[in-house]
Amino acid sequence: AFSNRAVPINATQPRSKAARGTDLILLVHKYEEKKNRCLPVLRKLILEQAARADVIPELIGRLPINVALDLLDEEALKKILVEPKNAITKQYKKLFELDGVKLTFEDDAIAAVAKKSVERKTGARGLRAIMESIMMDAMYEVPSDEEVKECIITRESVEDNGTPKLILNNNEVKKLPSKKEA
Repeated sequence: AFSNRAVPINATQPRSKAARGTDLILLVHKYEEKKNRCLPVLRKLILEQAARADVIPELIGRLPINVALDLLDEEALKKILVEPKNAITKQYKKLFELDGVKLTFEDDAIAAVAKKSVERKTGARGLRAIMESIMMDAMYEVPSDEEVKECIITRESVEDNGTPKLILNNNEVKKLPSKKEA
């Protein structure tokens, strides 16, 4: 009964009410068969278009709504790391502040975390896992060391699974002992 082609809904095309509804059903049906082929068409499909095409609201409410999402780029991930009120970098800074240690993230380190997330294709949810792997040793070692006044997360500590720089009370700089050395 349906033709073998997907036709996007266009409310300006003169059609009968029955034909407009079949186009919508055909479009959703073709998406189920060949997910990636109709994806660009589905991005343009809006429920308003279905309503303008005189599809009854009861049918619109039962249609599976598939949303196509693009991966976040590095700039968006960097903003997620630092800008929100409860950004993960701010959470770690507050945790270290409770122990009297200032935590600093270099801009290069933030960029490296975002780059790692893009490479892994984990998006914003992957940022927490990446940050936890970077911060794990520092979270356990720094609070027990009374001499540390600042902890600096660098690009090297992100990329090479290295350790952060520690600045002691006498302004001496040292590295946190890595797992390999211990």
